[in-house]
Amino acid sequence: MAIKKKIRDREVEEEVEKKRARMEDRFSNLPEDLLVHILSFLDTKQAVKTSVLSKRWDSLWTSIPVLKLSGYGSFKNLTVLYLRRAIITDPEPFLGFPVLEKLTLIYCDISTEGETLRIHARNLSELTISGHSLNCCDLTTPKLRVFRYRGYNFPIIRTHESLPVLHTMAVDFNGTYNHMYEKRTFDDLHSLFCTFGNATSLTLFSSTVEILSSCREELVTRRSPFRNLKGLKLDFRYLMYQNYNDRPRKWPSDESLQLASDMILNAYLFHNSPNSEVTTIYPTNHRNAAVKFVLTDVF
Repeated sequence: MAIKKKIRDREVEEEVEKKRARMEDRFSNLPEDLLVHILSFLDTKQAVKTSVLSKRWDSLWTSIPVLKLSGYGSFKNLTVLYLRRAIITDPEPFLGFPVLEKLTLIYCDISTEGETLRIHARNLSELTISGHSLNCCDLTTPKLRVFRYRGYNFPIIRTHESLPVLHTMAVDFNGTYNHMYEKRTFDDLHSLFCTFGNATSLTLFSSTVEILSSCREELVTRRSPFRNLKGLKLDFRYLMYQNYNDRPRKWPSDESLQLASDMILNAYLFHNSPNSEVTTIYPTNHRNAAVKFVLTDVF
């Protein structure tokens, strides 16, 4: 009798498991927008846990429009966080990530009701912010080694501790550059450079080079904040797609490009680092697709 009961219980369990599997399959086959909408009703910690369900669920939670990330210790083992098009409403959203090492924010909406975004992550080594306008940010990231920024403006970034191990900085500008505000734009860019003056490797994209080259008097009167720059990369691959006063840009002549680069290097960036190596990257169809030289070999 006991054996028959065990067999029946096992059969019931197997049937329940099959029904659950079929239900999960139907659930996973729902449209992605609907799944994201369902996840948006969950607590953020619960939503993150769904990433282990299957490959499709792996990064689905990152598409949730609003994430509540407060609560220290909530994600005590998470080391990498990638957010795309998330709405961040908490001014100090990453306190719940005590061992976070890599943070990427792509097209996120920072809606902190006028409060400064504060990134407190003492183990953070890599920070990427791209695709949106950020006005002000406070960093407590003493282990930061890599900082990348691409946005419609240059934010005011304050560090409560120095960045003693900072190695790489990359800066791009996605906004529409207007000569009426060129000095203000340059001031904001220079201020950003000052914050990350410990960087030994710097990458500038075409739009940032354009801003620097249009403020030649400032380049002469200001001193480079980079104290130990060893390498500079000038990346012109996407120059054709940059906007200039809302009009498509034309590829400049080699002479004008070289003149702008010379002015930026000689008068400003390498004032304190005259032996730095420079790499210039052109579009793949340009005859100088990649040119590398040492500054002292040219000037």
